Amino acid sequence: MLTAVEKINTFIYVVDTGSFTRAAARLNLSKSVVSLHIKALESELSTTLLHRTTRQFTLTEAGQALYQQFKPLLQQFDSAMDAVRTGTAQPQGPLSFSAAAEFGGQFLLPQLPAFTKRYPLIRADYRVDHSLSDLIALKLDVVFRLGTLSDSGLRFRKLADFPVCYVATPAFIRQHRVTESSDPAALPFIANSNLTARINWRQHLPAPDNRVFISNSIQAIRTMTLAHQGYSLLPVWYIREQLTEEKLVPVFTRQPVPDQSINMVFPPAAHLPQKVRVFIDYFARFFADNAALLRYP
Repeated sequence: MLTAVEKINTFIYVVDTGSFTRAAARLNLSKSVVSLHIKALESELSTTLLHRTTRQFTLTEAGQALYQQFKPLLQQFDSAMDAVRTGTAQPQGPLSFSAAAEFGGQFLLPQLPAFTKRYPLIRADYRVDHSLSDLIALKLDVVFRLGTLSDSGLRFRKLADFPVCYVATPAFIRQHRVTESSDPAALPFIANSNLTARINWRQHLPAPDNRVFISNSIQAIRTMTLAHQGYSLLPVWYIREQLTEEKLVPVFTRQPVPDQSINMVFPPAAHLPQKVRVFIDYFARFFADNAALLRYP
């Protein structure tokens, strides 16, 4: 028989995720079962908790009161249970995470052997470059995201900041006679569709009309830039070698772009499993100890 705690837990998940569908995915239930839990809870309390439409819902006054009173209690309950578990068991189970291919290859994959050696009962599942919407749909535990986060209702932990800069090859600079006073809008620009969406870079430089190439892959952006096709905006951590060897040179340095952030994003669950917590803490320590890797030597 369904307990009141189970029904309230389902209600908390629905509110936290903002969706019956996403709550069902996190709870490993069908959407219809989640709906039945909510209806049963409303029937037991003789009150309406959610006003539903075809695409969204809003909390009633009673629903808001229930959420505010019971979420802290469930968090305390989960924390107490986990405290008992951690005293007798190691973190274990599958742990799925995603990141952009270039970032994951440079920073995450080299650290995974040491992580799995420390936590041998955790089975890491690395997915390349899934969106934040997939965090719930694919039941991912953690997503690494670069840049400014939109207000998605998800929880996150900021790991570090990193600089980005406009760069071009010496040959491109000579060919187009680029100086600090040159008009950026008159020069061929290689656009990063991910990064420029997160940076209001028009506040820092005139918006170029001459976009000769657009990609969401910084590997593709770097390749085209090194081929003298235009200037581009790239994270410094990805072009440290090219900057050191002067294959790429910063341009328009009088108009610096704000640093961007590295974030670990995770579902808005009332409680994080131990395996997720140790994973987050591990990489938080790594970036705290290796912040220099994100900047120009």
